[in-house]
Amino acid sequence: MDQLVRELFRQYMGRLNFFQLALIAALAGIGEELFFRGLLQLGMSGFLNNVWLAVLITSLFFGLAHAVTLTYFFFAFLASLYLGFLFEYTGNLIVPIAVHALYDFAVFLYIRHTPKTA
Repeated sequence: MDQLVRELFRQYMGRLNFFQLALIAALAGIGEELFFRGLLQLGMSGFLNNVWLAVLITSLFFGLAHAVTLTYFFFAFLASLYLGFLFEYTGNLIVPIAVHALYDFAVFLYIRHTPKTA
């Protein structure tokens, strides 16, 4: 899995500069959080009349959308629970957007600056 991610990253994003990587991370954070928190979580929260069930269901969908492996599904699910909690706790969509974008950017930089594994 690690090797595949690194190869894909280098193939499609290896030549991008610092600013371009930051922009992609920001756009991913904005797009995914608008959809998962702003649309799904808010919509289900009103429909189900249960905020925490909406966070749970949204997190399942988020995990499935990122399910490259079972491990990554579980990680994405947990990350989504955290992002859903942040949104509910702060009442501000900017908070999970910023956390998501910063996470993605940190991963991009980590992948770019760590050597290939055998």
